[in-house]
This record gives sequence, C-alpha cells and structure tokens, in this order.
Amino acid sequence: MDCSSSRANQEADADADADDGGTDVHQTTAFCNRKRRYSRTQVLASSKGLLLCCLLGPLIYYVCDPVTRQWISLPRAPNNATRHPIYFGEGLVSRANEENVVTSFKVVRVEWLSGKYDFLNIETFSSETGEWKDAKLFCSQPIQLLKRGGPFTFNGIIHWFTCEHRLVAFDPYKNANQCHLIKLPEDRDIENEYKYDGLYRLCDECQGHLRYFEVAPEASEFFFFSMWVLKDYDKAEWCLEHQVTRSDIRSSDPNLSSYLLGVTFIPLAFHPFNLDVVYLRCVEHASIVSYNIQTKWLDVSCHSIGSIEDLSWRVVIPFVLPMWPTPVPQPSREAIRHP
Repeated sequence: MDCSSSRANQEADADADADDGGTDVHQTTAFCNRKRRYSRTQVLASSKGLLLCCLLGPLIYYVCDPVTRQWISLPRAPNNATRHPIYFGEGLVSRANEENVVTSFKVVRVEWLSGKYDFLNIETFSSETGEWKDAKLFCSQPIQLLKRGGPFTFNGIIHWFTCEHRLVAFDPYKNANQCHLIKLPEDRDIENEYKYDGLYRLCDECQGHLRYFEVAPEASEFFFFSMWVLKDYDKAEWCLEHQVTRSDIRSSDPNLSSYLLGVTFIPLAFHPFNLDVVYLRCVEHASIVSYNIQTKWLDVSCHSIGSIEDLSWRVVIPFVLPMWPTPVPQPSREAIRHP
C-alpha cells in the first residue's frame, strides 16, 4: 500500500486521536490496544534508537522508543485553507548530547508534486516547540521526487531520490529554506536504473560513509555487484571501490551456490557495524543473504521468508538497538501552551 496516496483523507479525522495521545508518555501495549480499530501501523524512519511511525485511517504520527516502550503522538499539522496537499517521504532526525542521550528530534515530510519544480514544499515538526512549520525549499534545478521509497539520513541530513536519479538533501537543523542536489555515480548502470525505477540500487549511510551499491538484474551483464563510496560530499565525487562478476562469488549454501549464475538479488541494507557486509534478498530462493565485500562470499541469513514481492530497500528501515534506553524528547508544557 502506498501510504502517501491516501493520507489527505486520513488527516480529516485525526484531531481527536492526536489529542488523545497528546505529548504524554504511554506504554506501547496500551497504544496497540487502544488503536486496534485502525487499519495499519507503518514504520517510516529511525534515528538514534527512536522510530517514526504512523497509523493509517486516520493518519497520526508517533515517535517511540521500542526498548522503553515510550511514545508520543504528534499534533496534527495546521490545515491548508485553500488546497489539500498530499504529503509523503517522511524523515526523522534526532540530536544527542555528549552522553548520547537524545535531546530533540525533527520530523520532515514533503508535499507530493506531480511535475518538475525548482522548489519543495515541506512541513517540519520540532520536539522543542511542539509545532509543525511549513517551508518552501528552493533547488538549483527543477526536480520531481520519486514516490516509491522513503528518504535516508546521512550526517543528520535527510536525502530523497528524484525522478532524475539524483539526491536532494535537506538539513532540518541548519537550512531553513535551501536544499542541495547531489549527483549519483556517473559510471553506474543508468539504463537499468530507469528501467527498474531504482529497484536494484542501494544508497545509504554505513559507519559514517555514504555508499551506493548496485546489482545487475540481468544474468547476461558482465559485472554483478558494484559499489561506490562518496569521497567529497560537497562536490559529489564518488569512487568505485568494488566490482565483481557472478563467477567471482562463492557460497557455502549448496542450493544458492548451484544457481549463482542465474538467481536475482535485490539489495536491502548495509550492515550497521560491518563495512564489508551488505544484505540482499534472493528472489528465487525466497531468502535473505549477506554478502561480504572483502571475501566475495554469500551466506544465507534467513531461509524461507515467503513470497514478499515488495521486499526491497524501499520498505526496509534499518534500526539499531541503543546501548542505553532513549527517553523520547517531549515539548515543554509552556511550548505547547504558548506557541
């Protein structure tokens, strides 16, 4: 289900439910029991041990810590009196102090625009003020965001994919009305990227590095796996650091090993701690595998995941359990009472 396509109507009845949660801390079990009448809960983003979730029907956003089972519901954004925009592409960015305790967070969502424009309309919620604020971000070139697949965060900056297969970046803690365009590696497989709408690529942060991993969808293509690392963020300079053919790869799993020359892999996520490991979905064998860049070795991580046609990087939300519980920052009562 495309969460963004039905959100405009879902917001119409959200006021009472958002006020019901308010900004108080609750138990997750109580949250689930009280919200059973809703059709679906969806995880949208993660940041420093916190998760951004939404309830569909009506649309309500929540930020929670699954370890402490604390959550807060976000107030509904103010209505637009002249039009009814549809928002999607939600991102979550949080800040922590020297003790790695999260002190604040911001939630950003983008208005869906059907054409190319040299701006983005966004809404940002701040835990420090307890308010949503809208803004227009100006871009150096006309762009249109991809509707499928959420954003990722790198160094506290939210990045969205564009239909022109670039990245548009926004720092909610610094840039009030500007965004930054980043080119993807020029020697990547652009033809298949357009053909499959970016399904066989993965771009995300791994241990302080921004990486771009590409899988060749066709068995006839020479290079199977390729990976670039962004060396200069401001200049968008990428360096090709890994490239292998199908015959270079090995696996200890007999079933996987015998079909390596013909199976299809879809990238899912980078390992959060090991720079050498990438997780992929093996379509024909309905399994999740890990690929080691250094050893060129494939290991099966999860057998028989079933038929999940939409399982790709577009729906995978990497989440790392924090070393210590992460209390959910809440707006002060004064900020809520006196916006």
